[in-house]
Formats: sequence, structure tokens, C-alpha cells
Amino acid sequence: MHCSSNKKIALEMLSNMPKSKKITLKKAVIRNWDFTSTYALPYGTMTVYKEGFYLRLEGTKCQFSVYASDNDGTLIVLKKKPNEKFLNRLYVDSGLKFSESDFMQLSLMES
Repeated sequence: MHCSSNKKIALEMLSNMPKSKKITLKKAVIRNWDFTSTYALPYGTMTVYKEGFYLRLEGTKCQFSVYASDNDGTLIVLKKKPNEKFLNRLYVDSGLKFSESDFMQLSLMES
């Protein structure tokens, strides 16, 4: 039930990241390409907090994470995740799968 909505939130978070975070993601995706010939970080885990969302993407020997606070339905990507003790965890969705087409839509090569 949560999976499709969490993937949609994850893609929105990745699309709305500042350029510096997109460059970091691009480097991780390119590193994964070097190891697997796949332009993606295919495995994702979304931790949902009352205050926002924490996305962790994993590939082969590379990973990327991003946190976005939820400001009345508007996602605001932060430079780093706040300390866990200040967040109220609701649940974890560890079954997110991403494809090359998901990452192509992000236009990372333009970053």
C-alpha cells in the first residue's frame, strides 16, 4: 500500500534537491554504472517520520541518502538529516525499487 506513494515521494525529493545534492547523486549513479552497467541505484529504503522523509538509495559499492522535511505537504530538502532523537519515526519501507528510467527522468547529466 505505502510502496507506490513512497516511491512517488522519493522521486519528488530527488527532483527537488539542490544542485550540490544532485551532483553527489550523479557521482553515485556513475559509480554504480562503472560496476554494473546500470544507470541507477536500484534499492531504496524510505523511513517516514512525523516531521519528514529519509531516503537511502543503494547500488553496488555506492549509496546516497537525502532527508526532506514535510512542511504542510511541501517537501523541503535539507543538507543533512536531523538527529534521530528529534524525529518521531512512523514506519520504514525497505522495499523500494528504482530503474534506470527513474534516474533518467531526473536529468542528472545536466547537473
